[in-house]
Amino acid sequence: MTLKEILDTASSWNSHTQIEFCEQISRHVVFGMRSVSGNNSLDNATKVEAMSLLNEFNHRIYNLKSELLNYRPDQTKSIYTVAEYVEMYSELNIITKGELAAIINGAYSFIERTK
Repeated sequence: MTLKEILDTASSWNSHTQIEFCEQISRHVVFGMRSVSGNNSLDNATKVEAMSLLNEFNHRIYNLKSELLNYRPDQTKSIYTVAEYVEMYSELNIITKGELAAIINGAYSFIERTK
């Protein structure tokens, strides 16, 4: 599934499931960081850069989750905000791009299996 298809589906979920999706994204970031750190074909500088970007991405997902938990009618962020973050961090580093695709797909698959 594309990122848009995943987020179109996620937008139809109730708020509890959307929050769980954000939590699963954060959990899957750990897997992505392990994948980067264990990749022997990458030099240390590339690993550090990719892991730093994944960490920054994770902070943004945490903040989004907080906003979803404290929803207000005037709120401008939604589950579609994930796409902005994925696009932004994917453009910064090719390694991060691949990891983010796996992270989003893993989190989505987990939610779909457990709903």
